[in-house]
Amino acid sequence: MLTGHELLQLCEDLKFSEKAKVEIKGIPLQWPPRGVRFVRGYCSGRYPSRKMTSSIQLESRRLELPCIYQIERNNKVLELYDQPSIQTTSHPQKGRSWHRRVQGH
Repeated sequence: MLTGHELLQLCEDLKFSEKAKVEIKGIPLQWPPRGVRFVRGYCSGRYPSRKMTSSIQLESRRLELPCIYQIERNNKVLELYDQPSIQTTSHPQKGRSWHRRVQGH
């Protein structure tokens, strides 16, 4: 897991906007925004992540666990968060705005 200084340096190197930097810096503070859901037919669990030095929650051992294995071993991936952040978007629709919660980016 990146330190605050490493994350700031990476954002600078990649020339991210100030808005993007604020958004990225806030992700670890709100992690995870929700716990895993226990759904009948799925086998949820936890994976001890070396990359994140903590456990990663998973809702599906058939889909998510193999992806976690690949991400953990990929040196190009710096961090892995188990649940997406929650964003609110606003879209104009026929003269009025509506709001929707969106998971992920």
